[in-house]
Amino acid sequence: MKKILIIYGPRGGYTEHVADTLKMELSKKFDAKSLPGTMVSLSTFNEYDNIIIGVATLGNDSWNAGRQDMDVNQIQVILNRFDFSRKKVALFGLGNSILYPEHFCDDMGIIENILQKKNAEVIGYTSTYDYSFKESKALRDNQLCGLALDNDTENEKTEARISAWIDAVTIEFLK
Repeated sequence: MKKILIIYGPRGGYTEHVADTLKMELSKKFDAKSLPGTMVSLSTFNEYDNIIIGVATLGNDSWNAGRQDMDVNQIQVILNRFDFSRKKVALFGLGNSILYPEHFCDDMGIIENILQKKNAEVIGYTSTYDYSFKESKALRDNQLCGLALDNDTENEKTEARISAWIDAVTIEFLK
């Protein structure tokens, strides 16, 4: 059975909830493990060919408070040190398209840029259809570079978006 590592940051809230949901659903076809960023090391990445990374793009209220999330920091350290050759990586991100329409899920796009430079095969792009935002560093032509969720203002769309995305990435991970 193929293995999938799901890492996420920050702990608590929607990001962890989505990671747990993905683990539960993907465990039907894969050996799936979900860990917060601080529980992951470089050696952990060597054990998996299929990886999902989830992050939340924090708003101005967090930036101005000087909050640094340890899980996200650890993910960034590993991303900058690891060669993702022969790894399939999918991304999910959480953001708020109403309060921060110019920065919707930006962190997902920042991570995708790093992964491209680190030789990852990034999968799981999604259409921008039915999304409302102005700008995003996660935008690639008419697609987002992963599963973008807005549980703050579009919670009613989350379940369907997760389900469709799981179907799409499952096909890619099984190839």
